[in-house]
Order: sequence, then structure tokens, then C-alpha cells
Amino acid sequence: VEYSSWSRGELKIMLIGELARRAEVSRDTIRFYQGNGLITAGFRRAGSRFYRDYSDETLERLILIKQAKKAGFSLREVKHFFEIYGSDVETIPIEEQRNIINAKLSEIEDRLKQLKAVKNYLLEQLKEIAWKQRAAQQDVIQTKLFGVNVHASKKRGQKAMKVGIDLKNGVY
Repeated sequence: VEYSSWSRGELKIMLIGELARRAEVSRDTIRFYQGNGLITAGFRRAGSRFYRDYSDETLERLILIKQAKKAGFSLREVKHFFEIYGSDVETIPIEEQRNIINAKLSEIEDRLKQLKAVKNYLLEQLKEIAWKQRAAQQDVIQTKLFGVNVHASKKRGQKAMKVGIDLKNGVY
């Protein structure tokens, strides 16, 4: 039985399904965050069953977690912020907010440099593969035209034929 929400005094309480719907996350995500101490739940008993209760504050915290993740912060960083400042961003001094954002921007710049280096390496690998492919095609042409693979002969230390195809300079 899924109850959407009810009030306990001034505090609005919801079950996991309602919280998941309103925060636009899965129930598993909520359980994961709870298991890792990012959010908490109250419990209530209905008959022989126990239900987790979540407040509007938990909803706000989930939204803040989503925003922080979107900005590139890890869950470990988010948990650290919660431990220091709670879930109210307004309690973080402006200068500290600036420092946190600048540190994250610096981290992102470093990561972009690393990714650019990886991209350049992969592009070089593609060029080398293309060169090897062209060389293999040239070897096939030489074998068909002259009956001998000139490059293979050179590799074995044998004297090259007087007629062949040089990949860079053409016919020699």
C-alpha cells in the first residue's frame, strides 16, 4: 500500500515513492544516498510493517545533491559539505562558496587537459593505423604487379628489387 504524503504537525511527511517522484530520482538512489549518510529517514509502524518517512527537508537535500552532481561534485564532496554546513547553501560564507567553485573549475581545467592529451594520443593512433593500412595495400599492389613484396624483402634484410613502389616518394 503506497501512501503519498501526510502531515505530522507542521512537518509534511512522504513515503519513498512520493519522494522519488518529486525529486525525480529512483527509489534505489534514495536508498543509496540514505545508506551513505547523505539523507536520513524517520520510521513509522503501520500494523506489522515499518515505513520510512521523508520530510520536505529531505526533498530539498536531494535536489541540492542533484545540483551539486550536475556541477561536477562527487558524492563524497557533497557529504563533506553537508557535514560542515548542513544542507542550507546560504550558511556557506560567500568567500568559501567562491573558493569551492574556483577549486572545482581548476579541477575541471586539469581534467580537460588530460582528456585533450588522451584525444591527441588516440588521433595519432588512428593516423598510424591508417598509414599501416595504406602500406599493406601498397604491399598487395606490389605483389600483384611484381610478384614480390618489396617491403617484406627489405624487412628480411634481403636486397630490394630494382623496381618497386616507395610509399613516400613514388616509383623507384
